[in-house]
Amino acid sequence: MNTKEFLDYCESFYLHDVGIYPMANHDEILRAVYIMVKHPEYCGDSVDRERVRAIIEAHKLIEECLQNA
Repeated sequence: MNTKEFLDYCESFYLHDVGIYPMANHDEILRAVYIMVKHPEYCGDSVDRERVRAIIEAHKLIEECLQNA
C-alpha cells in the first residue's frame, strides 16, 4: 500500500464528519501517517492504522496539556 492509499485508509476511519471513528482533521491524520510510514515495521495494515490512531491521541493529549499549563 502506498502512502496516499494508507492516508485515505486512515481518513476513512478517523477523519471528522466522514470517518467511522471521527477524531481528527486531515492535517492531524497526515502528520500521524507521516510519522508511521517512517517506522521500520510499517506495512500499511490495520495494525499501522491503529498506531496512527495512537499517534493522533498522543498529539491531542500533549496539545491539551500545553494549553492547560
